[in-house]
Amino acid sequence: MAINGFIQQLQAQGDMILALIAGLTEIKARWKPDVESWSILDVLNHLVDEEILDFRQQPGSHLT
Repeated sequence: MAINGFIQQLQAQGDMILALIAGLTEIKARWKPDVESWSILDVLNHLVDEEILDFRQQPGSHLT
């Protein structure tokens, strides 16, 4: 897949995440089924951290 294909895929995934959380209340976003599990907010924060800290900081990254 060419770089444009990867970029389109990442954009589509971002759009899908936004659609999935549309209308989600803060209470529901923070809810955890148990202390060991992640909330929806935990997962979203993890995705953002990975994008910023791991992918964009790589020398020669095409995502910067």
